[in-house]
Amino acid sequence: MYNKELIGQLVEFILDRDGIADKILLTTQVQQRFNLVRDRSVFYGDWFAIRFCKSVSINFGNTVLGVSTLHKYDGSVYLIYVVGIDKDGHIRTQLCSMYNRQLLSGTRIIKHWAGRNSRGVTQYDGKSLEEIISEFDSSIDVDAANEFILNLLDSGQL
Repeated sequence: MYNKELIGQLVEFILDRDGIADKILLTTQVQQRFNLVRDRSVFYGDWFAIRFCKSVSINFGNTVLGVSTLHKYDGSVYLIYVVGIDKDGHIRTQLCSMYNRQLLSGTRIIKHWAGRNSRGVTQYDGKSLEEIISEFDSSIDVDAANEFILNLLDSGQL
């Protein structure tokens, strides 16, 4: 079930802390504010689960794996909080919808990951995430989002 008010509070809470580059500090603040239970790297409550990820490389592979762990708690992921360093060395952050035009354009569907015959993953292109950090456009192309979901269904991902 989706609690729009509580998710709104979570989004506002994170946005109010925009610029925190310390994953542990942000994680602790969110856990305390929303009384979340920790299960390894996932924090969850009655209405949502969240995992904080960081990447030091351009391919964001661990971030993709991190988002996939949320499936145990809730089959839906709506937002991703992107943290990066711009070309001037400043830390930049952006809260982004999973259906954002920029994010979808840089998401690849991979049917077999790491040489294993698995159900596959999606992988973010580092250039797209850099663009989200440097030139964010909050637009959502509903037709493109629907097409992406249909492609996931066709690939056996969902």
